[in-house]
Amino acid sequence: VIQTRRIGRFSIPVHFIDNSPAEVKALLASVIVVQAQATWPAGQIQYVALCEQFDAVPENIQAPLYMAEMLPVGSSMILKGWKRISPPMAGEEIVPAGTVLS
Repeated sequence: VIQTRRIGRFSIPVHFIDNSPAEVKALLASVIVVQAQATWPAGQIQYVALCEQFDAVPENIQAPLYMAEMLPVGSSMILKGWKRISPPMAGEEIVPAGTVLS
């Protein structure tokens, strides 16, 4: 994951952490957090993380934004996967998740 630079950015609202800690634990279990920063005025924690489901990003390119896709199961939510929400930058080559790099 590190060598292929499968890195991304996402945020979690503080109220979601307070109200749904089990779902947050499940979400964070799918990533390796390398940086986290609380932005209290915005009421969220911003993360930079590695994940096999993230696209490979070339060096010197900012990590793209992702959104967790959650599915309701009974009275809780489970992580379905990650959806890239930031568009590629000009000249950026993206290697889709699941591609084997040689």
